[in-house]
This record gives sequence, C-alpha cells and structure tokens, in this order.
Amino acid sequence: MAKKEIIIGKVELKEQKNENVDETNEHKESGNDVQKKTKIKKQTFRRYFYGVGKEFERITWTSKRSLFSSFIVVVVILTFFSIIFTLITLGITVLI
Repeated sequence: MAKKEIIIGKVELKEQKNENVDETNEHKESGNDVQKKTKIKKQTFRRYFYGVGKEFERITWTSKRSLFSSFIVVVVILTFFSIIFTLITLGITVLI
C-alpha cells in the first residue's frame, strides 16, 4: 500500500510540474503574476494539509481512562506541592 502511495505521489508531482510549465507559458502570454502565485500557494497549502492528515492517521491516541487517571495524578501532585510550599512560606514569614 505504501508503494502505491509513493507512486501516486510521483505521478501527482509530475502532473504538478506539467501544470507549472503550462502556467509559465500562460504567464509569458498574459503577464499576470498574481494568478500564478495564488495557484502555487494553493497547491502548497493543499500538500501541507494532505501531509497533516496523513500524520493524524498515524497517531495513537490514549484511552479516556488512561487520560483521566493521568489527570487525577497531576491534580493530586499539584495540590500536595501547593500545600507544602504554602506551609513553608507561612513558616518563613513567622520567623521573620
């Protein structure tokens, strides 16, 4: 399956190069830089978001149960250290 994606990607790149060549020829005739730059930017954004989509397919997300238990551990540790530092600060202010 990966080989097919690579081959399809090469074909798409070849097609894009051909489109760029056609755009260059049109550019020489019409002299319109704005259209060419806009089209290239759109292609760049499309390729970027296509890649982002493929990366999201690879992600293994944690389960809700694991996420919740990790959240509880973080809250407990933060509460513990908050109490400790509050007591230390109160102790130092009493001494001063």
